[in-house]
Amino acid sequence: MKFLELKSTLQNAKLDPHYFFHSPDPYLLDQTRQLLIRRIQDDLKEEIHLIKVDLEETPVDSILNVARNLTLFARRQMIQVKGFMKLRENQGKKLEEYLRNPCEPTVLLFLAGDLTREDREKKIFKILESRTRMIEISALDENEVRRWIGSRFKLSGLSIEADAVTFLQESQGNNLERLSHEIEKLTLYAAGEKRITFPMVEVTAGFPRHHNIYEFLDAILAKEKLKALKLANEILPDSSETLYIIFLLNRQLRQLLQIKELSGKLGIGEIGRQVGLFNRMVLEKMLLRSKHFSKRSLVLAISRLAMWDDRIKRSSVDTRVFAELMIHDLTN
Repeated sequence: MKFLELKSTLQNAKLDPHYFFHSPDPYLLDQTRQLLIRRIQDDLKEEIHLIKVDLEETPVDSILNVARNLTLFARRQMIQVKGFMKLRENQGKKLEEYLRNPCEPTVLLFLAGDLTREDREKKIFKILESRTRMIEISALDENEVRRWIGSRFKLSGLSIEADAVTFLQESQGNNLERLSHEIEKLTLYAAGEKRITFPMVEVTAGFPRHHNIYEFLDAILAKEKLKALKLANEILPDSSETLYIIFLLNRQLRQLLQIKELSGKLGIGEIGRQVGLFNRMVLEKMLLRSKHFSKRSLVLAISRLAMWDDRIKRSSVDTRVFAELMIHDLTN
């Protein structure tokens, strides 16, 4: 379900005794959780008591004991449950028994991230699917993220230039949590201005102005090894950024592959819409750049990037070491 549809549903539909929310996007999952809490509190005209538990750390029996006992702090309580997808069958049965005969003042809210096909075949998933109000919150696509960015600024009485939206989205990806932090920074930085501009986003983006992430990506794509290594030291002061850089580079490579496949078949405007590039200058630059690569080389680069992503996630070695090795590999 799309977030806007979900928002309307939670605001207007009759409340259920228990909920199961899952989404590949942690930000939307948390926003949905907050919407439900506000809806319940609006109905009660008072706050509810909130408890957070992780079933990987807390026994099922302990949680069910809490659920069955009325809280002294409020008329109703919500127990927010994570880590339940690894429950054993006997533990799942205990939970199912409670859900069949729940304690009315207690709302159980089950929260999970992206679920695989195997997860959806598990007994616990089937139990929650049948015994709770299950809602899957879809991640936003690129166009929806653009509209979401605009709507967030509008709430603060600000507008944002199209080029600024493109730069913000390309520098932060479609990660709504990152984007939310950047929007907060820009709202403060605007200081009385009514419109967010490209230079304002560039200043607050978190990368050096003259040696930024795009120069690094350009150096990788142009196979300029020494320049890429130099820039990597400047934009990767924190090893946690390496995976994010891989995400951006992978995104650009996939866009180049899409552009190469669509070039000659569609006009530049339609290519931009399909690829998600709305800045004509950026799109023209990408069109020109795509001519320097064969489809095979782009597919190979994307595959190698996936390999490095997997290696970094599996290793405890400083990811900056892997970043240097990756640069050597991709620029040979």
